[in-house]
Amino acid sequence: MSAPARSFPSLSHKRFFPPLRAAADLLLIAVIVISLNISAGIFFRGARIDLTERNLYSLAEGAKRLISQMERKITIRLFFSKRLAASYPALFAQGERVADLLRQMAALSDGKIALEIIDPEPFSAEEDRAIAYGVRGIPTREGELLYFGLHGVSAFGGEERIPFFSPMREDYQQYDIARLIEALARPRKEALGLVTSLPFDTGAGGLPAAMEGRAKPFAIYQEMRERFDLTFLEQDFRVVPDRLRVLMVAHPKPLSEATLYAIDQFVMRGGRLLLFLDPWSELSLVSSGGALLRGSRRQSDLKPLLESWGILYSPEEVVADRARAMRVAAGGSARDPLADYVLWLALEGESIGRDAITSQLDRVHLASAGRLRAAPDYQGAVHPLLMSSADSAILPPPASLKSASPRALLESFAPQGERHILAARFSGSFKSAFAKPPPDPAEKPDALAEAPRPDPIARTAEGEIVIFADSDLFDDRFWVAREAFPTGEALRPIADNGKIVMNAIDWLMGSDALIALRARERARRPFLKMEELRQRAEERYRAEERALEKRVAEIEKAISDNAREGEGRLDAGRLDAAAAASDMRAALLKNRRALRDVRGKLRADMENLANRLLFLNIALAPFLVLAAALLLTLWRRRVLTRRRQ
Repeated sequence: MSAPARSFPSLSHKRFFPPLRAAADLLLIAVIVISLNISAGIFFRGARIDLTERNLYSLAEGAKRLISQMERKITIRLFFSKRLAASYPALFAQGERVADLLRQMAALSDGKIALEIIDPEPFSAEEDRAIAYGVRGIPTREGELLYFGLHGVSAFGGEERIPFFSPMREDYQQYDIARLIEALARPRKEALGLVTSLPFDTGAGGLPAAMEGRAKPFAIYQEMRERFDLTFLEQDFRVVPDRLRVLMVAHPKPLSEATLYAIDQFVMRGGRLLLFLDPWSELSLVSSGGALLRGSRRQSDLKPLLESWGILYSPEEVVADRARAMRVAAGGSARDPLADYVLWLALEGESIGRDAITSQLDRVHLASAGRLRAAPDYQGAVHPLLMSSADSAILPPPASLKSASPRALLESFAPQGERHILAARFSGSFKSAFAKPPPDPAEKPDALAEAPRPDPIARTAEGEIVIFADSDLFDDRFWVAREAFPTGEALRPIADNGKIVMNAIDWLMGSDALIALRARERARRPFLKMEELRQRAEERYRAEERALEKRVAEIEKAISDNAREGEGRLDAGRLDAAAAASDMRAALLKNRRALRDVRGKLRADMENLANRLLFLNIALAPFLVLAAALLLTLWRRRVLTRRRQ
């Protein structure tokens, strides 16, 4: 009898093949993924999918429109020390994004943008070119200079540069590049006239700071000077030059009748007016002693013109808003040093209008702002740009208040339930404030001859006026943080004050390309709901806290008075005083304990709120994905079980 044949496990054996098949599947998947990545890097380098809400990593429509409107050919040189930047991952990634952005722009320009990307190695001819073009290097840990800047030149000799792309302005780099291209490509800068009593060119310190070498021009002024042909007009002029398309009047001193007539007729002739008035200028204070900046004023108004144009504004009205109040240092106890200052406003959410000027802005800071209204007989349209919340009230200027301290204003605050316009665009037909030209002033013997004034115009058919009832939005301390950087001082915006001013000028100039870009500069997502809940929690405990603080202060004063009275008494009197003091101290401890409990409850409420929001924003989404995957797995198992049965 022959021996039975030995059987060997085949590849299809159920205990052998599944592990091998799983390993082969994983290997095949790895090969496919690696191949796809290599192929994508070669064949689809420019392809991208941007899933951010505002398409922050794609070329903006404003940039595309700006490039399509270019009138000149330009050359752009990006100097990026790629090898040195490899030691700094964040900077290296930023450099790659800038290079990719420039390639997209050059590809869309139809040959109008010539792009050079240069890697300036130390002690090379390329490094010499970077230095010659004004690009700055920052020292690395090894002592070498790392370059990351941009230089551009137009076919007609115009020259612009970004000395170094600061990581602090990474969210603004597309706008910075587009602004450089726009400056090179346009044949000339648009003319902007400026009438002001504010120290734009010296900063908040004014002339004294300039004389001491501490002058820092307003950040907004620096951008205005780069973008426009800026012309300062003396605050006493008879005619607005014809070459000016837009006139900006910012917190002016009282103007003469002749100057008011010149502004009025500029608007009647179709000129665009950008006006900043203020019922209480925080900027005019330059020292802790309350000294008034020389040449500046606390209040500003153009009453004769505004009344004729149908616009109501009073320098005796300041808008206070509890829901939009800034948190400021207000003294008090070390445990509770901050308070909501209802006169300083952080406007966001529904307080920012959906106009072209304010489209997609996140946050604007104002200080002691006034309100604007349209008169009953106003003929035109009102487009609100900035508004208070309904939790607001109209107060007199701080000088007329009994106390303007943040805590005192908050405690006495009584909302009137009405929203107020803080900035608006007025368009329509405006009536001149003058029936005839004012008489000429007395001739001075040394006065220069002026061109004759044109005939007066009684009404303009279509006019555009943008008015802000605040001028403190120019002050750097309200919207930018100055941070030291190896290549110099870097400005990091913390609010959109600069954006809204430049947007207003560009809109009045008739340009909207850079407005669209500024709207994408920064993707700040404010926690409006959390701020609202915080204010509600504080309001709930504030009354109890104030009562306890008052009681504690009264007991402490009584203890002090009792101690002084007992010093001159006999022993029996001293014993009575000591007993009374002991009772008062016990009451003091009891009230302090109650005060701690109230503040502890407030902190606990805020921590619980923060934890809930943290869970919803971080933990809930992964949990839902995991739950969905688990349900899908259970469903598939159930289906497979049914099929086997």
